[in-house]
Amino acid sequence: MEAKDFIALQIKSAHSLMNSAIENTPQEMVNRKVGDDANTIAAAYAHTIGAEDYFIQTAIFGKPRLWESVWQAKLGITAQIGRDWAVNIPDLAAFREYAAAVMTAAEAYVETLTPAELDREVAVFGNMRPVSRVLVSISTHGCGHAGEIAGLKGAMGVKGLPF
Repeated sequence: MEAKDFIALQIKSAHSLMNSAIENTPQEMVNRKVGDDANTIAAAYAHTIGAEDYFIQTAIFGKPRLWESVWQAKLGITAQIGRDWAVNIPDLAAFREYAAAVMTAAEAYVETLTPAELDREVAVFGNMRPVSRVLVSISTHGCGHAGEIAGLKGAMGVKGLPF
């Protein structure tokens, strides 16, 4: 298996896990706190999607995130997506459209990877990292927060993951 195929599998698997965690989440649970120290589902989900948008669009492509270029105005959320842990998502279905756009962009990008692209250094929060490391971060970061969302759902009395 080529490295690009393995990374594509990782990214798609992380997306699948996140989609499994977030689907069937009742809107009334999205912004609910389950304890003083726990994130909301909205915070974990927005953070994960906003970070992936940053990694692909800004760090790798050098462009504004899809959030700034299209989705912030469309969804009317003024919070700093990805960094604002107090964010509220008033319409989860609409926010999931943004998430789908971010995931589609990432999956399309990884299909184009070459060994040279995987080694290319990009700036991530002021530090230089190879693209391969950024892509692994997207995968592990997404899986971690998918588990967090599943746990939050469980704490609110619904099944977190469908399996």
